[in-house]
Amino acid sequence: MTIPAPQIHPGIWAISLPMTDSIMTAVNVYLMRDHDGYVLIDCGLEVEESREALRQALLDLGMTPDAIHTVVVTHGHHDHAGLADYLHRHHGARIWLHESDLAYMRHRYGRADEFRELQRAWLQRYGMPADLAERVTRALGRGTQAMSLAEPDRVLVGGETLEVADLRFEIQWTPGHTPGHVCLVDPAHQLLLSGDHI
Repeated sequence: MTIPAPQIHPGIWAISLPMTDSIMTAVNVYLMRDHDGYVLIDCGLEVEESREALRQALLDLGMTPDAIHTVVVTHGHHDHAGLADYLHRHHGARIWLHESDLAYMRHRYGRADEFRELQRAWLQRYGMPADLAERVTRALGRGTQAMSLAEPDRVLVGGETLEVADLRFEIQWTPGHTPGHVCLVDPAHQLLLSGDHI
């Protein structure tokens, strides 16, 4: 028996998805109900364990992945964007992603060997010992750090609005963790969905 996802605000549920092979044990994604179905903010790793945990959480709430019409990806890391392509191809979900992370993801996951070398050299340039830099970058783009790339249906620049039922989220571009990281803010309801920004 699973524990149902907690409702953190009327019409918003926090779903915890497992993270395999990570110092972090889980990533939180957020399901929001609107007039057309559901919006999912972030979506977990592209591994069966995460896909099944999402499916079960949705079943516990009385729905299937087909009810998700839009996935907003806060940033292009595998734990937040991994299942986007799956949800798009198998369940018809539209994908929203910032333009800077589209380029970032094409490099990090589409040319993983090149990205690993670039990251290793950058770490060494800023003082990390060579052996540690090699260990840190070895897994980038491999195993649970790999993912299929989904072409977004909507490319964000920041400043857009996401309306979900009576909520009105401003999409704020908050580069740093990744080049195209975004946060979603609804000032009227004092809600912040921050991805990995804080």
